[in-house]
Amino acid sequence: MDPKDFYTLAEKLSQTDDPAHCRSAISRAYYAVYNHAVNILRDWGFEVENRPSGHKEVQYRLFYSNDTDFQHISTQLGDLLGDRVKADYRLDQPGIESQRTAKSKVSLVKRIMEDLSAGAKDAHRSGRMYENIKNNEPRIQAQLKSHKQTIAGD
Repeated sequence: MDPKDFYTLAEKLSQTDDPAHCRSAISRAYYAVYNHAVNILRDWGFEVENRPSGHKEVQYRLFYSNDTDFQHISTQLGDLLGDRVKADYRLDQPGIESQRTAKSKVSLVKRIMEDLSAGAKDAHRSGRMYENIKNNEPRIQAQLKSHKQTIAGD
């Protein structure tokens, strides 16, 4: 499946002004950009865990690419993950279910996916990012270990 299909669905869902559609739009938009980033990282030869820690792993790898745009995207992914959690689990928080919010998040995801694609298609830039991620692998793994311990309560 192409992650862009999640984006297309998110865009359609955001056109309906009710809580379920808006929350679902935010959730699908997040998974569109997350899986798009995963595919880019896998194309570069990096595996991403198919576990909850995979979300942080993508953020860390983008951050340690040492590319300013990808570092910003790393932060945006963290924010979007928080929005996705609110949309899916925090039903007592109505602020996340407005159509304006849903459209804003879907629009943001579109821009991020375009920026990710542009960076990945630039051979010189993507080569630099690959090397930076590879060289920072010990840091990435240490942060993942710490994150896993935190979520496990260790």
